[in-house]
Amino acid sequence: MDLLGGIIDVAFDVFFQKLHLRNLPALKDIGGPVDGCTCIVTGPTSGIGRETAAVLVRRNAHVVLACRSAERGEKLRKELYDEGVKEGRKPTLEVQLLDVASLESVRSFAKSWQQQERPLHMLINNAGIFSMGAERSMTEDGFEAHMGTNHLGPFLLTMLLLPNLRQTARKSNHGRPVRIVNVSSKMHELAPGFDTADPHFGKQGAYSSLAAYNRSKLAQILFTAELRRRLPGDCGMAAAAVHPGEVMTDVVRSLPGLMQSAYRFFMRPFCLTPAQGARSSIYCATSRDPILTERGQSMEADNCYFGAGCRCQSPSKHALDPVLGEWLWSWSADMVKLPAKYDIKAHLRS
Repeated sequence: MDLLGGIIDVAFDVFFQKLHLRNLPALKDIGGPVDGCTCIVTGPTSGIGRETAAVLVRRNAHVVLACRSAERGEKLRKELYDEGVKEGRKPTLEVQLLDVASLESVRSFAKSWQQQERPLHMLINNAGIFSMGAERSMTEDGFEAHMGTNHLGPFLLTMLLLPNLRQTARKSNHGRPVRIVNVSSKMHELAPGFDTADPHFGKQGAYSSLAAYNRSKLAQILFTAELRRRLPGDCGMAAAAVHPGEVMTDVVRSLPGLMQSAYRFFMRPFCLTPAQGARSSIYCATSRDPILTERGQSMEADNCYFGAGCRCQSPSKHALDPVLGEWLWSWSADMVKLPAKYDIKAHLRS
């Protein structure tokens, strides 16, 4: 019954999202100022990531385009720089190589950042995959591809950069926001919990690309809630998970050509544009919404899941389960071999 209810809820959200969001401001009017902030955006060369990076550049942030392809990154950097010059601005942005599906790449990126002792105001974990209809595949580290790319890589990146974020928050005296934003999905509601005995879908017949994607998106929200539980209340930073809405992107590129065309034809009237899909990320990264910084030990305080309407809403019951969240944290740290000095111990709960 829970699964059926989730399917109905997700379908309703998809087909009526434009109606529900009709009064939401345009991306340029969402959130607040970020002048002087240093922001990392993963997966910035297309879709929601590109729009997220672009609006931060327009608001005079220094944006790091963390992407797999230097060529595509440089092309985007030039486009955004030229756009700014035409508007009378002098944008500051750079390209750095990062593949969140590779722990080696994540460690290399983080090590370089740490060695330069750079400030960091925002980490937007936007990069991700949905290999729709494809067979089970593994990352180079031996993780199921969705779990490795959508959760474990970003988990390691976040934990390795967390000291930089916390230090920036301590030193910030201009009221600049310090945020971690994990781009998740309402599809997490279709994940029937988390099979802790088979996180990578190794059992015969257990795998489907949809189930793997849904579980990885659930993991992102579980991680965000657990991070909020573990961060000190006075740390000066906030973490949020967001649902961007159902957005028309290249998510169907793994399907046969005819199916891709059919999907785009039938879904285009209902899907958001990438700019509309970036609103929740920008809101959580830049808004002064007090919900983002509230702390407590209640389930409500643990929750910082924002929907496409830029409002905090309840995720699935599994997403805020503190026992599952604690297990996921421990399992993730073990999977990525997180050094003990980067871990954060769980607070005692009554």
